[in-house]
Amino acid sequence: MTLKRFEVVRNKENGTKYETGKLIEGVQFSDGSVVIHWLSDISSISVFKDFESFDKIHGDQGHPEYNSEIIWLD
Repeated sequence: MTLKRFEVVRNKENGTKYETGKLIEGVQFSDGSVVIHWLSDISSISVFKDFESFDKIHGDQGHPEYNSEIIWLD
């Protein structure tokens, strides 16, 4: 496996303060680990042991109500 880039786009606001549009840039490394970069006003970087761990927190598994979409770029 090589590096794989992705983005997370939120398509639904759901009556909250959360933004819609592209929220996260991410990369999955050859060992399966994932690093994400939040594109908010106060950005941050997070590291996950694998994509499944990331998805459970920030993907559809973690927030199905926001209709988040993961778009693979590579």
